[in-house]
Amino acid sequence: MSTGFFGLRKLFGYTSQSGAHKGRKVGRRLGVESLENRALLAADCLGAFTGTVGLDADSNGVIDVGEEVAGATIQVWEDTDGNGVFDPAIDTLAGTDTTDASGDYLIDGLESGDYFVVQPQQTVGANALDESVSPLKTANGSGVPGTLIDNFSDDSPVATDVHPPDGASTSVFHSTANAIGGERDLEAEITSGMSGDEVELRAATGMLLINPDFFSQGIYNVSWDGTDSLAALDPVGLGGIDLTSGSSALGGIGLTDVSFDQAGAQLTLRVYSDATNFSEAVISGIAPFTSNDFFVSFDPAAAAPVFTAVGGAGADFTNVGAIELEVLSTSQAMDGAIDMISVINPDVTDCDFVNTAPVPNIDIEKATNGIDADITDAADVPVVGSGSTVTWTYVVTNTGQTPINNVAVTDDAGTPGVPGDDFTPTFSGGDTNGNNVLDLNETWTYSATGTAIDGTYTNKATVNGVSTTGIDVMDMDNSNYVGIAPSIDIEKLTNGFQADNAGDADVPTIQAGETVTWTYIVTNNGTDPLTNVTVTDNQIGAISNIISRSINSDNTLDPNEVWTYTATGTAIDGNYVNIADVVGTGSDGTTVVDDADASRYVGFQNNPAIDIEKATNGSDADVTGTGPVVPVGQAVTFTFVVTNVGDVPLRNVAVIDDNGTPADTSDDIVPTFTGGDTNSDGQLDLTEVWTYTATRDATLGLHVNDAKVTGEDDQGEMVMASDPSNHTGFVPDVLSKRRFLASAAS
Repeated sequence: MSTGFFGLRKLFGYTSQSGAHKGRKVGRRLGVESLENRALLAADCLGAFTGTVGLDADSNGVIDVGEEVAGATIQVWEDTDGNGVFDPAIDTLAGTDTTDASGDYLIDGLESGDYFVVQPQQTVGANALDESVSPLKTANGSGVPGTLIDNFSDDSPVATDVHPPDGASTSVFHSTANAIGGERDLEAEITSGMSGDEVELRAATGMLLINPDFFSQGIYNVSWDGTDSLAALDPVGLGGIDLTSGSSALGGIGLTDVSFDQAGAQLTLRVYSDATNFSEAVISGIAPFTSNDFFVSFDPAAAAPVFTAVGGAGADFTNVGAIELEVLSTSQAMDGAIDMISVINPDVTDCDFVNTAPVPNIDIEKATNGIDADITDAADVPVVGSGSTVTWTYVVTNTGQTPINNVAVTDDAGTPGVPGDDFTPTFSGGDTNGNNVLDLNETWTYSATGTAIDGTYTNKATVNGVSTTGIDVMDMDNSNYVGIAPSIDIEKLTNGFQADNAGDADVPTIQAGETVTWTYIVTNNGTDPLTNVTVTDNQIGAISNIISRSINSDNTLDPNEVWTYTATGTAIDGNYVNIADVVGTGSDGTTVVDDADASRYVGFQNNPAIDIEKATNGSDADVTGTGPVVPVGQAVTFTFVVTNVGDVPLRNVAVIDDNGTPADTSDDIVPTFTGGDTNSDGQLDLTEVWTYTATRDATLGLHVNDAKVTGEDDQGEMVMASDPSNHTGFVPDVLSKRRFLASAAS
């Protein structure tokens, strides 16, 4: 064995037993802290701060999708004086970044230390961000362990004793659960030496050992490319492992406790995405007899050693197919060892800035005829006449903290839930800069008109918009009016009769000089209380004698309330009509309603008179001998027509016929009443004609009989009338003989 190995044996505590390398060095967790005896320190600037800047629009304490702010500046300041208080005059600015489209920032490359993460006061687009300083945060610039590539915890040796230029390398593959991909491949190639010399590469327990014979030197290769059956590099064998913890610019690969007993060793570390695209880093100038830690950064802009692209576009460290470590010995019998190879990730500290979002808000105030009238039945609700024009005004104000786009005003037209009835008021001004955006200092106005309807009417205005931060805003406001349909009715009665029209059956007849009583019934048949109610009569003048009110005595004629007035006068002769008129004022103080009604009577002087007209077999036959000639024994029909020819109704009307024997009442005929009492009151009214009928058998000779009718007025004054009628009874044979003799004589 070479003296080099014995030097390493002494350095690492190994002993030789039966020519084999025995012993165990306990592997330690990868550490990259600074040690005084390290010739080359591992990474000391792997501290990083990351986070998201957003506006918490829904106030739930987190940044949701859509709440991110792009373009915001974030700073990291080192607590230079160590007092835990941020002071930009003393502390040191260590890094700055601007948030991306997702609102994310990353400030890395920080050494171990205490820092403040600061969001300066700024305006980003439409968003005003206040200054925000994080609590004191500690960054670990040495990074944190990432993916383990190999800790060489189980043995898999390979050796070659073929002297150059005759021989090639010797390789083995070895499955191991502790190596990335589950297998390591070892290859050893002797580059110089004497016959019988060998070089050995051994993954002994806890160490990777490089051990040539005294005069030999070689090339040693370890590769990790997933499980295979040949010790040959498979550049996609790992299947695309991500070594970066999500960012190809962060982290790197660390080699721990690298030691050689001579100067001139060289390490080449290669990372493959595939056979075409790979990167490598070369580590040389390794101090002998010293335990060294190395960190190879994925970031080509970091301090050396770093990976640089060698094949194609270089390795994609988020899609790694194989890793290869080559150890080149430039001195004979150069022994060496490596404890561990592993990914070192940055120590990333999260620090989000959840800003209170500017609160968007919008307000609409609606007025009816200039009155706010928000609440139904409130004192300020305007009263308007049905059918009149109503004007609505809408005042829209930005009461929030952001401008508002897409402002739209609608009115439900008093039919909520019926979208087809909605209407859009007309914009009347307020967009002072003409940008179609409701800015913070603007008030927009709209207007609309409609025709008032009867009753309480409520319509609701709605305004919608979208803040420049993407938040929907909305407000609503009601306004009311009461549509009134004032109306009044008057009904006038004469002695209790309506008697509206001349000739109506209910027109009373009143004796001249008697008292007449008129009644005036006034009703509010509308929906609006009425004041200033006055009643006049065109014959009498003002009517003020009110005798009843159906609801109250407040001098307001409420809807459905009835007021009753009365007046009296003295009847005059003839037809009399007077017209009552009523006037009232609506609750709006301007609408006047009125109505009129006539009533009448017939005045008379109490001149009762009656008439009777009698006919025999339809012939008047008033003159004796002009009546019909009727065969003896044949029925004769008498008809009687009785008429009131006076000026008062008559009662106790009676008709009798003397049957041609005025001195003998025993054979008088009482005709049968056949009709004419149209109102069935038993009185012969001025407009009525009563009829009677009677029959008797004709007797021989001339017969003259008188009909008589009697009646009396309501004062008991009797009236009477009579009318004669005649007929002649004959024997037919005698009459024929007489006619023959008369004809012959002539």
